[in-house]
Amino acid sequence: VIACQTGIQLSPGATNNWIRAPFTHLCNTHIVIGEKEGARTSLNRIEAFIDGGGIKDNVGVVLHGHRNLLTLSFGANAPEKNLVVEAGAANNLITCLNLPNGVTDHASGPNRLTLPEGDRILGAAKKSP
Repeated sequence: VIACQTGIQLSPGATNNWIRAPFTHLCNTHIVIGEKEGARTSLNRIEAFIDGGGIKDNVGVVLHGHRNLLTLSFGANAPEKNLVVEAGAANNLITCLNLPNGVTDHASGPNRLTLPEGDRILGAAKKSP
């Protein structure tokens, strides 16, 4: 997927898709999983390499869904925009082989992020004492 406004978009309610995108490149937003409103986007499996190639303010993945399995590797995206986990996202399993430009975490539910250097919990669980 090369040079798109939005490279891959899973609409609300999309379920049980298996997507392998070995090179998503030069998109303003590379992958969007679900939307703020609408049915849950869930049980999808996505494996992707994402690189903005220097496009200003480009975003890697925007995640709204529930119970998705993501295996991601990133090149250059805007700061804190490799992965944007939105408020409605919960119970996702995310493995990032590299995350050079970071995460924006708005999640209210727990999501597991696995990095080579260790696991992180995003969302509500991170706010627990």
